[in-house]
Amino acid sequence: MGSVLKIHRWGERGTPVVALHCSGLSGLQWRRIGEAASAHHQIMAPDFLGYGGSPPSPNGLDFRYTEDLEQILAFLDSLPTPYLLLGHSYGGFIALKCAVARPERTLGMCLYEPVMWGGLASFRGVKIEEVIKRFDPEMVLLDKSRAGTEAYLHRFIDYWNGDGFWAAMTEVQRRPVILGAEKIAAEVYEVLKDETPHTEYLSINCPFHLLHGTVSPPEVLAVKDILQELLPHLTTACIPGGHMNPIRNPIPVNAHFQLFLQKWRENRLSSQSRPHHH
Repeated sequence: MGSVLKIHRWGERGTPVVALHCSGLSGLQWRRIGEAASAHHQIMAPDFLGYGGSPPSPNGLDFRYTEDLEQILAFLDSLPTPYLLLGHSYGGFIALKCAVARPERTLGMCLYEPVMWGGLASFRGVKIEEVIKRFDPEMVLLDKSRAGTEAYLHRFIDYWNGDGFWAAMTEVQRRPVILGAEKIAAEVYEVLKDETPHTEYLSINCPFHLLHGTVSPPEVLAVKDILQELLPHLTTACIPGGHMNPIRNPIPVNAHFQLFLQKWRENRLSSQSRPHHH
């Protein structure tokens, strides 16, 4: 299967870097990093199904996240060499799945607050609904019949951005969210109902740098703690702000992504220049 996704590209040489965007945006989320890192890397940022230049899922609200995952894996499998992964939020969730599915091809990854609800529930030994009820007592986000409604988008946007954020948005700012509402709701439902246990991620052994905000939702910070416990080689960095830092506070976030790529390249060059003993 070939991938049908639209791919944004920057740079033509060096190790491929595949960057996966968050819900509601497109691969153009990575434009600044693409331009900044294009001298040494091929940066490729797909639009997930239903965003940017990619076709919508044929399944509407019955979309499954495995559709995005299969499209990304098909694209990764088409690359002639192993690659690095970048991701934010939902894109980080898909990146984790790719690293588990293709361990021998994933050279390393740097993610900003990947979502991992199933892992959070299994680590705590509770049903996922128990986790969700803490921040969404009426379970609005699990009610697909409310997708695209003011109540739904209000809950979704305020959870990730902070209370009052939806109310403060202008009509122009709301428009892309409203246009993408069906896919956003289908993705949210899928990741909230994902039952992948935390133990699934134990197999990740590539270099892994995890970025997080200072005032992000507690569930997201709990995911960081779980991954740190599971993966002793994991490194982390904390950036002032919250979950939408890559959009609202991009300069320090992008500096960390670029530093990860630079360090990876320097480590690879130094290992190539060491004498090999036979």
